Amino acid sequence: VSEGHMNPEHLGPYIEKILHDNRFEITFKIRPFGRDAFWEKVKEFEPFNHESIKISRESSPEAFINCDIVLGSHSTAVLEALTIGKPIALINTPKWGDYFSISQSNKRSQFWIDSPESVVDSLIKIVESNNQETINEMAGDYFGQGSASEWILKTLSNL
Repeated sequence: VSEGHMNPEHLGPYIEKILHDNRFEITFKIRPFGRDAFWEKVKEFEPFNHESIKISRESSPEAFINCDIVLGSHSTAVLEALTIGKPIALINTPKWGDYFSISQSNKRSQFWIDSPESVVDSLIKIVESNNQETINEMAGDYFGQGSASEWILKTLSNL
């Protein structure tokens, strides 16, 4: 996922590890409207100009529907994948660290990737575990349960 305030050099080592494993295909989701400044900056760096990386300008749900997993560091667009039942992986970067504090939870820490060295094994483990219960729980926590109005009323009544 295109993350505007991310340093491409921090993401590069993760992408390199993924590209060297033929079990993966990478689709880079960039912003659908106009020029994506992050992508313009990123594609200047190896390995982002690799010919096997596909580009998607679709909306997040449309782009994510064909993916097995959505990877990012701090973008709420990554979290949007949860709303359609897709697993996510959040990576550690010097600038953003564990932005959503996902590594602090026993159940959710499986979606946290601490280093490029562990990215391939972690991605495979996340996809194979297909932990829909936790994915749905996270979607509810970040975006609310049921309809938005029901969730707001329930949350307010619990205050």
